[in-house]
Amino acid sequence: MGKRQIGELQPSELVTTIMVSNIAAIPIENPGSPMINGLLSIALLACLEVLFSALLLKSKKLRGIIIGHPRCVIRDGTVDQRELRSLRWSIDDLMEMLRSSGTFDISEVLFAIVETNGSLSIYPKFSNRPATNGDLSMLDIEPPASEAPPVIVVADGELDRNALGYCNLSERWLKELLTERKLKLEDVFLLSCNRAAEVHIVKKEKRA
Repeated sequence: MGKRQIGELQPSELVTTIMVSNIAAIPIENPGSPMINGLLSIALLACLEVLFSALLLKSKKLRGIIIGHPRCVIRDGTVDQRELRSLRWSIDDLMEMLRSSGTFDISEVLFAIVETNGSLSIYPKFSNRPATNGDLSMLDIEPPASEAPPVIVVADGELDRNALGYCNLSERWLKELLTERKLKLEDVFLLSCNRAAEVHIVKKEKRA
């Protein structure tokens, strides 16, 4: 499970953790039960967890089924009531999560995304973002051409057509971009893009 904290565990990982603790307690509670039985069961669960994690890493569809997808509950400054109903969140739940993130005024939020572990990620409007050193060095501070955050268009060689549509771009544009960079889709580990068509590409590392 790596270095994740309890609050960041996926449901399947949390269940595995609870099962391991229960199995480990059986030989302690029953002195007559062989210790090897508990050790073998724990080892089996650990192997299954590693195998399951490997399958999730390889299959995007399986990750979507088991882990789910991030859900955008505030889009372009507007609360998506359908997503809230789908998540069975009330407006009080949303405001509680916003306050936990240090935002008390919902009108300051441009995008809010519920992550797969239940946490809320907030992208504030331009006028409500903290000033950076780069901002302070500018004489005339103007908002960027597009306030929307970049999204992952290609992840581990797999194209996300919904993300491409979010950027108002076509597959033809992506193909021309990759051809210009002398890359194939399967050569791309990560490609992010925003609505201004500004891209960031990370190539796959060659395995030794």
